[in-house]
Amino acid sequence: MECNYRRGFSCAVCGTDSGHSQKDCPNVEAWAIRQGKKPRRKNLYLEVKDMKQLLRSYSIEPGSDKLENLKKVRDLANTMKPTRIPLFLSE
Repeated sequence: MECNYRRGFSCAVCGTDSGHSQKDCPNVEAWAIRQGKKPRRKNLYLEVKDMKQLLRSYSIEPGSDKLENLKKVRDLANTMKPTRIPLFLSE
C-alpha cells in the first residue's frame, strides 16, 4: 500500500503528484537535460519559458488556469512535425 503523504508532493520534472522523487522520475531524459548531463537537440524540444507568451505566438488563446495552459502546450508540441517534447525552462 502506498503512502498518501508522499502523494501530496509533485515532481519538478514531470509535474505529476505521483509521489516519486526527481531521481526516480520516469521522464529521465528531461531531468538529464535540466542537469546539463545531456545535450539538447533544438529540433526535438519546444523550449518554454512563458506558457502564455508561447501560446499567443502560435495564435492560441491562453486559458485562465495553469493546468489548462499546460495541456494546450502539450497539445501544440504533439501537433508539430516532427513531434516536439515540451521543455520547461526557468530563468
